[in-house]
Amino acid sequence: MMEFFRKVFWCLLFLPFFMNGQNNGFIHHDKNLASVISENVEYFEGYSGQNKFVIYYDKVKQSSENSDQYEVFAHTDSGGTRKNFKGTMIFRLSFGVRNQPDEILHFGDFNFTEENGSSSIQGKFRMQMVKQPDENSHCTITFKGKFNSENSSECVWWANFAPNNIDEVIFK
Repeated sequence: MMEFFRKVFWCLLFLPFFMNGQNNGFIHHDKNLASVISENVEYFEGYSGQNKFVIYYDKVKQSSENSDQYEVFAHTDSGGTRKNFKGTMIFRLSFGVRNQPDEILHFGDFNFTEENGSSSIQGKFRMQMVKQPDENSHCTITFKGKFNSENSSECVWWANFAPNNIDEVIFK
């Protein structure tokens, strides 16, 4: 029995070294990523059900109360109909990117509500970027969730690039 406990002890002692430090929570607490999220991107393209739409981020700013949270002001244009949204993005996890040691992959939750309306969008996002961002850094960012209105609820996603297959994109 003692031999069993000795093996468990050694496994637990060295386990952190074998995990490669992948899950660190959100590691960019000290960085303001607002410009990385919204700059260098004119708009995001996406789909609500089978309908294509465009979303423009008018303003993104880091919350003064929580450095992992960002306030987003955006509007959509779908068939000439404009809707203004505001909401939050909350970063939750960060992982290293396999075979790309200078890259980091962040995961989080978002919740946007329509101003002067009853629609909302909630879901998950993922953002890949360099580990040490500066004012010229870019990212790829993808959002996937549910669009809820008075009359319907449907899957929605948008990104600042064109994923080959949105169903294969991993969200945490």
